[in-house]
Amino acid sequence: MNIEIRKIIYKITILHKFCRWLVDVNNLRFFRQFNLKSNNLQKLRQYKNSAKNKRCFIVGNGPSLRVDDLEKLVNEDCFAANLIYKIFPKTSWRPKYYFIQDRYADVGSSIDCLEVENIFIGDYFFRKRGCLNKNCVCYHSKSSFDNDNVGFSLDISDYIISHYTVTYSMIQVAVYMGYKEIYLLGIDHNYSLQCDSKGKVIKNNVRSHFFDDNHPKDVIANIEGMNAAYLKAKMLLSDNNIKIVNCTRGGKLEWFDRKSINEIL
Repeated sequence: MNIEIRKIIYKITILHKFCRWLVDVNNLRFFRQFNLKSNNLQKLRQYKNSAKNKRCFIVGNGPSLRVDDLEKLVNEDCFAANLIYKIFPKTSWRPKYYFIQDRYADVGSSIDCLEVENIFIGDYFFRKRGCLNKNCVCYHSKSSFDNDNVGFSLDISDYIISHYTVTYSMIQVAVYMGYKEIYLLGIDHNYSLQCDSKGKVIKNNVRSHFFDDNHPKDVIANIEGMNAAYLKAKMLLSDNNIKIVNCTRGGKLEWFDRKSINEIL
């Protein structure tokens, strides 16, 4: 969708919610039909408690991410998303779990030959683009419309709550798998284009990612929505004795306790 059209939609709350609801309906229809024709549900369910009581790292694409950090994580269970593979030529590190949530990821055909053990594809991307990689599973990405009452999925074979950041989706999957310690890295929580609570788009003179953006105007970060998701994760994980710590170097994500990656390792 054209960036100018999306700016208008952001400003009209009812229209924005309706568009997201309509996408959800089409996604769910596709997801159900896809499951009838494949063993996709069985693939999703096999992840239940597959990493019980272990620790994992969720790696973002923020400009603070360094190759040296990733080299330290070669033997760790890691989640990552979208264009993280742009750093692959510089490191032997690879994520154990790779995610794409929507078609704005701009991954082209790279995903079809991506050598990652587990690939999670949101149904919106899947029905728009498809995926030929044999390691992929499709999940239903369900919107949570209220920042004051963000949902959290405990069964990823049913749905995963999508709330403005794929990091939140990865946290839900990590909990489903049984991880008891979750460490965040490279999640700067600061973007070149952001929208406020009134839908106004704000331009910041910062980089959004560790790589050079080909189409930076295509991404508008809803920071208020992201904050609501992170706060929900913090509360729910705390109630379930799951540790979540931010190891990002700098950045603006302050909802979680901070430690350096060297302290953890």
